[in-house]
Amino acid sequence: MGFQVQGKILVGLLQIVSELPSVLRLEYPAVFTAALSAIRVLIVDIFEIFKLDCVSPLPFHTKYLITMLLPWVCALLILLFRLFQDCRASRDGASVAMVAQRKAANKSTAVNRCLFVVFLLYPLLSKTCFHIFACRYLNDSGFNGIDAVEVVHEDDYSIHCNSSKHIAFEIIAVFGTLIYPIGIPVSFFIMLHRDRAREQHEVKTAVVRQMLSKSKEKAKAVGSLTFLRKDCECQPIYGAVVQYTL
Repeated sequence: MGFQVQGKILVGLLQIVSELPSVLRLEYPAVFTAALSAIRVLIVDIFEIFKLDCVSPLPFHTKYLITMLLPWVCALLILLFRLFQDCRASRDGASVAMVAQRKAANKSTAVNRCLFVVFLLYPLLSKTCFHIFACRYLNDSGFNGIDAVEVVHEDDYSIHCNSSKHIAFEIIAVFGTLIYPIGIPVSFFIMLHRDRAREQHEVKTAVVRQMLSKSKEKAKAVGSLTFLRKDCECQPIYGAVVQYTL
């Protein structure tokens, strides 16, 4: 197992451990709490990292939208950087074949960078999608001794969960759940399955060419999803999907 796989496992474990206080609301030792606060940077919560609430407090729903759009903004930046690299691919009077090879390498690098971003943001996106439904019931004694039940969000009591605005955001969160917590593992599975099928086809094609040319070189195909399949053996599809889901 290579360093990249060990690094992904370690980061994933630390991301899960750092969320313990928000899941299990218990009294933790001060040293343990300080350690969790130090590793929470791995959650990539930009509002917590850059202390944006201290500069200009944002409404809960605005934070939700920004978090949901964060992976798309990162993907756009990666795409723009790839286009910039493609424009520089024809430098030094490179041949057509060399330019095509450089652009293919740029595409592979951009894909793996996007996968890395999704890997880092997956816990935050999943938490944000489900947290929109975290409402709390408050009882308030009204007139004539009749208790009135008020449903508010646990992070912001000014948000009424029965309001049309919050219900609209809950509907958006349902689609967000299908796209991120469920859609990302399913997309990884499909991408890995297609990549393995393409790789097997390339190996078979290379074997046929070897038989025709009587070459002694070993047939080998290089997959494009390096970030997902790096150092994975036997059944890389299921291992990668389970790892990112957890």
